[in-house]
Amino acid sequence: MGACRELQDESLPGTVEILIDAVADILISLGASPAGARALARHHVDQILRRIGGGKVYLPRGIDYTPDARAARNEAIKSMARQGVAKAAVGRAFRLSRSQIDRILRARRG
Repeated sequence: MGACRELQDESLPGTVEILIDAVADILISLGASPAGARALARHHVDQILRRIGGGKVYLPRGIDYTPDARAARNEAIKSMARQGVAKAAVGRAFRLSRSQIDRILRARRG
């Protein structure tokens, strides 16, 4: 389950920089130039902060959740499905809705 954490004023700038770096890394991995990725990441993070008011940040899987962890989780879900485990049981095990499970099972390997 996600966590809504209240960020102290002094911790917000450091957290924002970490978020900008993470978004920039994703954009670079998709082929963007480092300078362009950093600028675009800063723009998107600023937009998000404006929408949420800058005080609370929703961390859907925790601050240490990575794309590799997501891929491993999705592979575990697909493996359980191949073994015949019911979608409801898989959803309970990973705290996901049936539609999320369906989306993961339909996804192609990239």
